[in-house]
Amino acid sequence: GASEIEKIAEKIETRRNSRIEVTAAIRVKFLKICREVARSKGIRNKIDVEDLKRLRDDCKARVEANNGENASMKRNFFILFGQWDEDFVLLQLYEKGIENVSQVESNWFHFRDFSFYYTKIVSKRKFFATGTAYAFKWLFLFYLLTAVLFCWIMEERTICPNNDPDRPYLGWLSAIYFASVTMSTVGYGDLSLDPDSTDDRWRVFIATVYMIVSIWVGYTVFAVAADAALSGLSVCSVGDWLTEMYDKMVARDDVSLDEQIRRIRIIRFTELVVLGLFYNLIGIFVARIFIRLSDGEEEDWTWMTTLYWAVQTTTTIGYGDLSMPVDMRWFQIFYTTLGTVLVGSVFGGIASLSQELQDLKRFYAWKRREVSKRLLEDMQGENDDGKIDQYEFLVGSLLVLNKLERSDIDQIMDRFRELAGTKGYIDFQEDTVGEIGLQESQSDDHMETEEVMLDIDDTKQIYM
Repeated sequence: GASEIEKIAEKIETRRNSRIEVTAAIRVKFLKICREVARSKGIRNKIDVEDLKRLRDDCKARVEANNGENASMKRNFFILFGQWDEDFVLLQLYEKGIENVSQVESNWFHFRDFSFYYTKIVSKRKFFATGTAYAFKWLFLFYLLTAVLFCWIMEERTICPNNDPDRPYLGWLSAIYFASVTMSTVGYGDLSLDPDSTDDRWRVFIATVYMIVSIWVGYTVFAVAADAALSGLSVCSVGDWLTEMYDKMVARDDVSLDEQIRRIRIIRFTELVVLGLFYNLIGIFVARIFIRLSDGEEEDWTWMTTLYWAVQTTTTIGYGDLSMPVDMRWFQIFYTTLGTVLVGSVFGGIASLSQELQDLKRFYAWKRREVSKRLLEDMQGENDDGKIDQYEFLVGSLLVLNKLERSDIDQIMDRFRELAGTKGYIDFQEDTVGEIGLQESQSDDHMETEEVMLDIDDTKQIYM
């Protein structure tokens, strides 16, 4: 059967996956409501289960009164844009709290402890809460402000031309195209601000600041792509499929370390090649459409020239040695951005590969460690009885595998000694003041602010 450690891990994982998503404002409202009930009874940090049920019933009545046709669908839609149904979320919290109290067979609901372990703070606007949405929000604003800056404020005609009556959109199209090639560092050189052609120093200064801002926007897009690759969520991930196919071809239980390393390298390299090939094929075929529609003699590219252009664009090199159709700027606005994403994915994939190989080598060596005197010396605590229990083995293995640092151990054990005191163990009493260790001397307002930030399981950044 499962060990005590495995049961604890399963229990924590189950609890983590069943947390209720709330905004910071809803969590604060929940805590304030519970705290007001507690104060009215002359207690703190907990309320009677009957009071909790009354809160649940009142909230349920409000929710039912406001429910109309397709209420659930409307609620989920409005949440995407920051319009949360607070009563509905509070009702979920009250019902979860009643369930939790019944499980621990207690008459008290410890609301601070509950909010810490059973709620998960998310962005109010879930649609914009991902790194990708965050990056493209800034990208859109950057493109818009570029058109405003060069077409209306500075009236820079080298970047925002208006000399084609048949194409009145050419000015802002060229400005957005200029923003894209600048941000992505492709920089073909077909559009630029010539500092020697103007005596206005402020225009040169603004152009200089603009370049710095564009690098920051490009870095944001780059970082999101790299982070996605490091998290195993690359734009065109085929790693799982390749791993499965490779395992079927090898079909052996005992695979050497060298072969495992070779397999991972082949899979990751193939994944990056497929990603790059996919991007370049998109560029080639779309560019061929614009080339065939163009009347310029210098723009009569061959297939090889088109491939040459696609590669220098996706790699953000951008020599600028080819004459391109003006209307192709519609496509290049998006394609140069994809080039930045590709480079970010490649560098993220390389960094991920290095870490993956290090973990593989360390785990491979650890699995082959036999019972020995050195093993006992490494993993035994002060109780030198010649035996290693499951807790000693777990902690020792995590340290050996670099999954846990000594500094982490120190902080955890300092916290244990603080909570355990002189007893050497932690127990629970109903009259305990601080269920999650906050000092009684702290003000309630300060605790409410602190509780909003207490999300021990939340490791991903929330983009507001």
